Amino acid sequence: MTLSCSCGVQYTKPIKVWPLRCQCGQKYILNSETLTLKEWIEPPAPPQNGPGTQLKMLLADLGIRNFSGCSCKSKSAQMNRWGVEGCREHFNEICEWIDEARKNVNWSTKIIAAITATTNGLAFRIDPTDVAGSLVRIAIERAENATLQS
Repeated sequence: MTLSCSCGVQYTKPIKVWPLRCQCGQKYILNSETLTLKEWIEPPAPPQNGPGTQLKMLLADLGIRNFSGCSCKSKSAQMNRWGVEGCREHFNEICEWIDEARKNVNWSTKIIAAITATTNGLAFRIDPTDVAGSLVRIAIERAENATLQS
């Protein structure tokens, strides 16, 4: 099978890395239906000040950063791609992520977070019976406010 770029370059060997970048600079993916090259369109970058970023900053304000077994970066990026409305729609799923991650946090980290929350005022906004839900609500609110300010 031969694949051709719009600049005329032809590819006859199996291509192992996708998207394919031609020497002319054009990027392609393989159209699986027609087995031809299809122009690669870069997906838009997720917003950098979305709910996921706000949640990470909120957790950092509590002294909690990445820890073993947490896929914080990918989940934060997913929340940013969803945006404020998407995070409202996926609220329960996000809370489940947090509840699952909390199982891997040791007691000393939880105590430090509680003390930090008391000193920085977050304790008055976090419902002790719904910690995950409170954190997600605050993160969404902060993201929404950041969007309104920009």
